[in-house]
Amino acid sequence: MEQETQKVFGYTLLAFGLIMLLIAVLLVINVFTGNTNPPEISKIESFVVASAAPVGATGGIQVGPMEIRLNKEINKVINMMLWCFFMAFIAMSGSRLAGLGIQMLKNS
Repeated sequence: MEQETQKVFGYTLLAFGLIMLLIAVLLVINVFTGNTNPPEISKIESFVVASAAPVGATGGIQVGPMEIRLNKEINKVINMMLWCFFMAFIAMSGSRLAGLGIQMLKNS
């Protein structure tokens, strides 16, 4: 009875791990082919950089904080990279679960 329970649990872990892998791969393919947009995790419109120059090097130009504006494409690239890292984590987790399922099937 215990071996059958271990087999069922092993097959369940294997199936769940493979499903996680498949979903992660399909979601990454959809984002990188342009079928869907990545979730908007990062929305940076601008940031301020404190700048300083040596005395006399400015030639009368005021030196102070500079605001750098980012366009939408940079945010899209950042979101795609974050999405890819998250999906890689999901795929590695699925791989680990499938590996545990295989080990349980070998032992039973």
